[in-house]
Amino acid sequence: MQAARPRPRRRLRRLAAWTACIAVIATAAVTLSGGCSQSMFMQDPWDAIPKATPEEIAKLHEPEALRADLDATVALHERTDPNPYLRVSKESILALAERLKASIDRPMTRREFLPLVMEMQAGYRSDHYGQGVPNEDLDAAFARGERLLPFRAAPEGDGTSVVRLKQQAAVGSRRATN
Repeated sequence: MQAARPRPRRRLRRLAAWTACIAVIATAAVTLSGGCSQSMFMQDPWDAIPKATPEEIAKLHEPEALRADLDATVALHERTDPNPYLRVSKESILALAERLKASIDRPMTRREFLPLVMEMQAGYRSDHYGQGVPNEDLDAAFARGERLLPFRAAPEGDGTSVVRLKQQAAVGSRRATN
């Protein structure tokens, strides 16, 4: 007895179903790879700005200009964030801005000013905005022997060894990890 062969219509239906599935998958792949790629990856804003010279990095900026930059940061959030006060009140942000502006009592370099901008950004408690450091600022700081953080940390056995750096004197402490 011979095994029953699929009828030609059934074979055509299977072929059509597979062809349709492959077409849908291919269309989805092309759409996702082309249409969403710009929004899926973070873009570095520093690529669009000309690199600063060492003189520009070391330049002192007047307190009035720095205070205006903090006001511009608040205005940027209000203009671009659909709900900038989702996690914090507008009053708390304005109070933070006023406190930071009051702390500017002298001309500063942009590296000195950056922690204030970072604190302003962090005050929103939003994951939509962050504050990066331009590469040329990092390169200049590293060339001067500066560090990103005021401590060193290294794994040591079942814990971490942390050394705080303070005016060339190192103070050691050890913290166990869980």
